[in-house]
Amino acid sequence: MSLELRLTILRDGGQISQETCSHISDAIAWMGAKRHMALTEDNAAMFVTHMAVALERVCKGVPVAPLEAILLTEIMRSQHYHEAQAIAAELEKLWGISFPDSELGFIWLHLCTLLDGERN
Repeated sequence: MSLELRLTILRDGGQISQETCSHISDAIAWMGAKRHMALTEDNAAMFVTHMAVALERVCKGVPVAPLEAILLTEIMRSQHYHEAQAIAAELEKLWGISFPDSELGFIWLHLCTLLDGERN
């Protein structure tokens, strides 16, 4: 399965809107062009799925419970934490949104995992 097919399934299943689908497709392209990270089904399936659903929640104003404090502390110890923060901030600008703190922990988690895989 490709990331685009994953997004199509999420859209056709009513999990995300066409606008969210387009935003995530733009982010995949942006990550390749600006961050030189090729996102694929193998390395980014969880990240793309989470971002699509998180973006949809933010657009609809649906809250999510925050990440447990102990997990957030571990993420903050990651060598990729600051880069994950920067990427999340850039995605917020790209989409013209602001992620609530409760979403950011999960986003940083997925980005740190993605960055760890890219750098190792």
